[in-house]
Amino acid sequence: MSTDNDSTKKPGLYERVGEVIARFAVSHRAVTLLVGLAVFLAFGVGAKNLAFSTDYRIFFSKDDPGLTAFERLEKSFSKTDNILFVVKTKDADVFSPDTIAAVQEISREAVDMPYATRVDSITNFQRAEADGDDIRVRDLVPERTTDDAALARAKDLAIHEPILYGSLLSRDATTTGINVSIDLPRKDPNEVTAPVMKAREITARAKAKHPGLDIRVSGMATMNHAFMETSVKDMSVMMPLMLLVMLGTMTFLLRSAWATVAVGSVIVIAAGASMTVAGWLGYPLTPPSVAAPMMVLTVAIADGVHIVLATQGAMSRGLGKRDAIIASVKENLEAVTYTWLTTIVGFLCLNYSEAPPVRHLANMTSVGVTLAFVYSVTFMPALLACLPIKARAQREERSVRILQRLSKWIIRRRNVVLGVTVVVTVIFGAAASRLQTNDQFVQYFDKSTAFRKDADFTMKNLSGIYRLEFQVESGEKDGVTNPVYLTKLDAFATWLRAQPETDHAFTFADIMKDVHAATHSDEGVAGYRIPSDRASSAESLLLY
Repeated sequence: MSTDNDSTKKPGLYERVGEVIARFAVSHRAVTLLVGLAVFLAFGVGAKNLAFSTDYRIFFSKDDPGLTAFERLEKSFSKTDNILFVVKTKDADVFSPDTIAAVQEISREAVDMPYATRVDSITNFQRAEADGDDIRVRDLVPERTTDDAALARAKDLAIHEPILYGSLLSRDATTTGINVSIDLPRKDPNEVTAPVMKAREITARAKAKHPGLDIRVSGMATMNHAFMETSVKDMSVMMPLMLLVMLGTMTFLLRSAWATVAVGSVIVIAAGASMTVAGWLGYPLTPPSVAAPMMVLTVAIADGVHIVLATQGAMSRGLGKRDAIIASVKENLEAVTYTWLTTIVGFLCLNYSEAPPVRHLANMTSVGVTLAFVYSVTFMPALLACLPIKARAQREERSVRILQRLSKWIIRRRNVVLGVTVVVTVIFGAAASRLQTNDQFVQYFDKSTAFRKDADFTMKNLSGIYRLEFQVESGEKDGVTNPVYLTKLDAFATWLRAQPETDHAFTFADIMKDVHAATHSDEGVAGYRIPSDRASSAESLLLY
């Protein structure tokens, strides 16, 4: 009867390959280290092309039907990017001299904001009124209006104006908005920063001049900027903190600062390359993709710690440092290879996602994990050969004894352990079935962020910030003047207003009724209606 032992067992493929790689790395460590640094620097050149995307459209693929419809709508009408100033009084209503003055000041300054194309507020709202045989078009609240009677009349008109009431004027008339339409060229990822910074300056001045008002900034442009701002903040805080905690933990567990340096060098290179590769691939940085370095850190540490621990263990058994490094790579190559393969397969499958940022995250992480694997079996062994690492003390046999007792306990009670595992899995599976998708971008931000606070304030005090826009075709040339079309459009708006989710709705039919009322003031309230014939509709449209 014969038995195999370690001295007679034939090395497998991974062991043979691992030995060849490790011998080359430790024998030619200068070359290995220089090549490794050169590759890292080559990846680093891509950093000059890195830029954050401030466009929410990046979350949709180019052939997404929703995005296609949205872009068609913008092409037909106007861009929907905006900055919304929200002004709330702490008492009374917004039709007070101080509040109206603040709204007019903000409206004037907002006109000069970068990329601003239009400013709408309760003060500059254009209202048509009959004056004898003439039609006068004037601001709802003319400049320097302080008369209480004039402001009271403006309030009454605004409350009965469907375009304003529930939109730029809250239902309780204590909050109003100044909406600035933004037309971004979409050539520079950072172009949204300019109007947002200007909006913050305007807000700061208004707050200082009108301390009795609560003034906030919201809107689509501020949300886009908040994505970039939050991502930069997370990277500047979370990455260093995570790296510091990991390095501190490794130093404690490995009992060697030099061993920590070796592992740390690999994780820094791998994590850094996972970010800079985005510059080479032309990926814009987004909230999902900037998480790639943190994901790479975990895998890189696992690979590095395996090899360092095995090296220290081999040295404690009497092997020299060079032979211990070779033995470590030889023994662990198969394990780290499987870890690498299963990890990148999992991430690469995310390329089936319809959201481009998720695909970017998948590819960036895969590159970083691959570099972590390659550097762990080449660069790190060469670096270990240069560093004065020492063997681990034999006292760690205590942990081995603890694990042996734990494994024996699990084997003896395997049925109980298996049963508990199944129950726990079922419970967590049931909990997973309760997960819900959330496409409300505002809730992507923590409640402590400035943007989230301002957005929640806006939705609570003024109106919802989510909009549905419908492009309603008439089916004929100049069909928008057809009273039948306008009547159906008005009926659609009435139905929308009746829905519980709707804060505000208005259509072109509301504008036509406004103009008709102004040109038929003799009819009183009855004049607020859709023109009865096509010729009258055409005249109202021409006047508008």
